[in-house]
Amino acid sequence: MSKVVYIILLVLGVAGGYFLYHHYHQNDYVAAIEAHRNQKDIWLANDEASPFVKTNTPFKRLRYYPVDPAYRIRAHFEPPTQRDSITLTTSTGEPQTYLIAGSAHFRLQGQNCSLLVLYVGPGENLFVPFMDATSGKTTYGAGRYLEAPRPDSDEIILDFNLAYNPYCAYVDAYTCPFPPRQNILPVAIEAGEKNYH
Repeated sequence: MSKVVYIILLVLGVAGGYFLYHHYHQNDYVAAIEAHRNQKDIWLANDEASPFVKTNTPFKRLRYYPVDPAYRIRAHFEPPTQRDSITLTTSTGEPQTYLIAGSAHFRLQGQNCSLLVLYVGPGENLFVPFMDATSGKTTYGAGRYLEAPRPDSDEIILDFNLAYNPYCAYVDAYTCPFPPRQNILPVAIEAGEKNYH
């Protein structure tokens, strides 16, 4: 997808994010995630910026794993030692280049995991495209996306309950970057959005 379209989705993807990240009480948290999912369905079904509305594609409700607070992970964040970028291949073959913001390190299901974290633009949340052991099975085969608030310390919050599909999972007309090989996780992230089809 274009970066403009991506930023629209980013804003949608983290609406209400301040509440979710800074007022973490389990019942409120689960209810907030579920409300966010309902709002996203309404937006995709009706808004003129929705990929379904733009392409006159019938919409059916998105499918998700149940909300699991265990997938809201406090990861160790390491900024890069020097300014660097990475070029990602995309669903239409058009390369897209992103600045590397750093890397996130955490343990999940008894395994050490790490993800490259990328900049999208000034003031925006950080971008984390990833694949995992569910990709191509219960989730979109080309991977999913995640946003994370910019950390002000050596900790970054990765909330996989907010993981979502790129637009090309719904409509072929969009250009979507694929996760880099560094972001292929060895574990199953059974959280967030499932495969649309």
